[in-house]
Amino acid sequence: MTTKTNFDFLIEEYSFLANLGKAAELYVYSDPAASMTKTRTFGEKLCQALLDMFGIDYGEKKQFNNYLREIKKNDLAPTQVVDLLYTIKNHGNLAVHDDDGNVDKAITCLLSAFKCSKWFVLTYAVKRSGVEELRFFKPVKVDSSMELSDLNKRIKDWENKYIDLQKEYKLKFKNLQVDKSRNPIEDGRRFASKINLSEAETRKIIDRKLAQVGWEVDSVNLNYKKNGTLPKAGKYMAIAEWKCGRGWSDYALFCGKELLGLIEAKRYGKDVISDLSQAKEDAINLEEAEDIQLIKMNGNVRVPFLFATNGRDFHPQLPTKSGIWFLDSRVKSNIAEPLKGWMGPHDLKHLLKFDANIGDESLKKDSIEYLKSENGLWLRYYQIEAIQAVEELLCEKPETKQALLAMATGTGKTRTVLGLAYRLIKAKRFKRILFLVDRKSLGEQALDSFVDVPIEKISTFEDNYDIKKLKDRFPDLETKLHVSTVQGLVQRLFYSDNGQIPSVGAYDCIIVDEAHRGYILDKEIDEDQLGFKDQKDYMSKYKMVIDYFDAFVLGLTATPALHTIEIFGKPIYRYTYEQAVLDDFLIPYEPPYLLKTEQNTNGVTWKSGDKPMAYDKSEDKIVELDALEDEISFEIEHFNKKILTPEFNKTIVKELCKFINPEKKEKTLVFAANDDHADELVNLFKIEFKEAGYDIEDDTVMKITGSVVKPDPQQRITNFKNEDTPNVVVTVDLLTTGIDVPKICNLVFMRRVNSRILYEQMIGRATRKCESLKKEIFRIFDAVDIYSNMQEVSSMQPMVAKQSQNFASMIEEFDLMETNEVVDKQIKQILIKYNRKKKRLPTTELESFQSISGGLTPDQFQNEIQKAQDNGDGQMYIQENFKVFKYLDAYKNKENVILIANEEDKLLSVERDYDITVSGEDFLNKFQDFVINNPNHIAAVTTICKSPKELDRVSLKELRVLLKQNGFSKERLNAAWTETKNQDIGADIISFIRTMALGDSLISHEERILSAMSRVRQQRKWDAIQKKWLDSFEKQLLRQSILKIEDLDKNPFAKKGGVRIINKAFDGNVEQVLDLISDELYAQLA
Repeated sequence: MTTKTNFDFLIEEYSFLANLGKAAELYVYSDPAASMTKTRTFGEKLCQALLDMFGIDYGEKKQFNNYLREIKKNDLAPTQVVDLLYTIKNHGNLAVHDDDGNVDKAITCLLSAFKCSKWFVLTYAVKRSGVEELRFFKPVKVDSSMELSDLNKRIKDWENKYIDLQKEYKLKFKNLQVDKSRNPIEDGRRFASKINLSEAETRKIIDRKLAQVGWEVDSVNLNYKKNGTLPKAGKYMAIAEWKCGRGWSDYALFCGKELLGLIEAKRYGKDVISDLSQAKEDAINLEEAEDIQLIKMNGNVRVPFLFATNGRDFHPQLPTKSGIWFLDSRVKSNIAEPLKGWMGPHDLKHLLKFDANIGDESLKKDSIEYLKSENGLWLRYYQIEAIQAVEELLCEKPETKQALLAMATGTGKTRTVLGLAYRLIKAKRFKRILFLVDRKSLGEQALDSFVDVPIEKISTFEDNYDIKKLKDRFPDLETKLHVSTVQGLVQRLFYSDNGQIPSVGAYDCIIVDEAHRGYILDKEIDEDQLGFKDQKDYMSKYKMVIDYFDAFVLGLTATPALHTIEIFGKPIYRYTYEQAVLDDFLIPYEPPYLLKTEQNTNGVTWKSGDKPMAYDKSEDKIVELDALEDEISFEIEHFNKKILTPEFNKTIVKELCKFINPEKKEKTLVFAANDDHADELVNLFKIEFKEAGYDIEDDTVMKITGSVVKPDPQQRITNFKNEDTPNVVVTVDLLTTGIDVPKICNLVFMRRVNSRILYEQMIGRATRKCESLKKEIFRIFDAVDIYSNMQEVSSMQPMVAKQSQNFASMIEEFDLMETNEVVDKQIKQILIKYNRKKKRLPTTELESFQSISGGLTPDQFQNEIQKAQDNGDGQMYIQENFKVFKYLDAYKNKENVILIANEEDKLLSVERDYDITVSGEDFLNKFQDFVINNPNHIAAVTTICKSPKELDRVSLKELRVLLKQNGFSKERLNAAWTETKNQDIGADIISFIRTMALGDSLISHEERILSAMSRVRQQRKWDAIQKKWLDSFEKQLLRQSILKIEDLDKNPFAKKGGVRIINKAFDGNVEQVLDLISDELYAQLA
């Protein structure tokens, strides 16, 4: 007689699993350890089947841990299922290695295996009828020896046939994918949400997670109620079922013999937040005992830290039913908050003695002057203001959890952070800071500063505090700063096995470098991101890392955008590129060079009947297509992406070689559309440079992308920065952010980007000064009309992750929405997505669509949704037609060929973009009109024209801002003058205004200063010390145009004694000397 088991429903499609499950049941009473071992094997094979279905390689080491890691990494099973599989694995390990098993444990394992297999069948099986109604029953005691012998033989036979089974699983999954009405991943999430875990199963999950952050825990054996377990000195124990008056707390958390916390643990689906009141009641009823030490507290609550959980990961849309709710009961006004993970023993010990108010007072008392010292960080005024903005926020709004600093690329964000981090740790405002980067190269760059740059009294951060570096997985107790990549934290937090993970309190401050990451619509994932499926996955994990820790999070960015602000809030301090140029800390760019060809002006068109050549990706060869039925056109944004444009590339590179000299020290960075395009451009530059007569080496032009191997990308970047070669580098995305190469003087855009943030990051590669080149300006060459396109784009673009969310998940979110307003917004998003998808649906799919939509065309179906929405039934209509949206999710437009535009291209013109005109002469005329029509309305213009020596630096800066707002700048004026007059003058804004308003001759800024100072030196006989000061005045005027008495108490004069010493050198007449200099500066113009 064959025994009925809980796994009989697997027989038809997954008989191998059915036999393993049955064997585990038959052993449950006679040999529980053997039963648990069989269940463990069941879990392994189920994981293998799941991975095989998706074609995911789980490596040579066929271990349960490896399987679970890959399942989590690829998001193949929801958390509920993964937690159950860990329970099976852990129990099974004890049975295999220690022969540790009993009937209760064996049945717990079987129950977990039943729930996992039920989920598996509902998600992936072809025949699922009746499975959802199945319920687990306790195995019946039978004489099973004969049946077991037969089963073991069958299992052995199945193991020998496992390769065939793998093929069978893959075929099943392929059939699911062909069935456009089903999405197994979404089905899996929906069915997992119906899994109810018992309190005992929940405790097993909690045991595992507590152990991962440093607690010694075993709710069965370390149990006061069952075994009389007591805390021990030097141990960090989570003791189950601790006596609290007449009741029992689920866990008591002991650091040595000090009782620091209580945990109320409920079954999986129960509301969590309400159970905190039970934990509080337990903390009130707790009685003193000889074996424990209670913390002295005000009021009747006797335990400082209270927790409630149901074992479920925190879900922001179900906050009261998920997460770990935490209450610091020491202060009555504290309110409960959800945590994403568990506090470790050292977190609670730190919280017990930490007082933010003491840290705030220390910050206020600690003078910030040492950060301005020339012997230390020597921070600029705006860096000091940024630090003060953060400190003020912490002191005045301590409840704030996120903040954002926006500072232009090249303005010293890393040094700012170094000063801030040092002060925060010195004041003990935070115990440990995590500096989070998204690329190893950025981490190494930051570490160099933390290790080498002196901060206070010539000592560095590392001289005073312990730093953990990129290779270090976890901080030590004394660690104050840990530099890590997002990728490293993702691995440690979410793909760890049963080993250690960082606790939520491991870092109480996180500083996120390049906080704008995740912005790129058309980004190619670089080599540091290969662990992520795509950019959306990367951004999701990035935010999960930030959200996990119970910490104050500070984002750093040069380009704040909407999604950045959604995470960090609006910037609390902002220092822009324009401000940095006005302050002479960064350099400006000339009006961009616009390279116009026939193809990038008119697009590329194939007419009906044409037979275009194309690159067949699947066959890797060039083919001629059949005659086209309809005319097709491509615009510039499609170049080198949707179509190949070799003639356009050749025409542009040929023209660029007239402007770029590869034998000079100035370097050039070219942005390509993709990796293949980069290869093509490298080759074209080499050919055209040779044609132009340059004697170049092969390494003069080089590609730096994530695909290069030897030298690796980092070595190539280092060479680009420090060596003569490469001189011209072609990249895609690898050099768009965070890499400093001051010698870059030319930027070439050969690709369109869809993000202003990425565009601004690209521009930022050339904004740094380079003293060795005396770099004062850089050039932009625009072959794809990106400059004018980006002027119309707001930097506050929404993040585009929603665009790649599928219909199924959007529709299922209806169940989580509590108001009609939220539902209406979701329907609007579905309609927007539907409209995009509808446009990409070819006519060949129309019949398939109508067969699913009840005969409606895509347009008619859209109209029906809108009608239903107008009647208040939009949600119902969409849900009733779920199969239509499933079909659209499954459909993907496969383009296997890329057309090639082989027609010869022709250069039409090279223009300059002055924003308000493309003609230099017209630009100068507009400027003259502006100056002539505004002399009495703009105070600084009047001063420059009538009494220039009275002009001060503040007024000049305000004038430059006003001119910038109206489209005028020194750089554009000089470019326009050179274009119109064929004279490369290099004049300053003062000279231009006087030339346009008064007719003065235009001379360069340098000539004006040098001539004036030469006349000053001839006015009288100066002694050696006075001559030295005059030389210093000249150098400063060459930098800043204006020199007033108040400037002498600022650097570079302040460090040499300031006004007092200088005035003494000029016999008390330094003001008269400065007046003399001002008179001479404008004497030849007056």
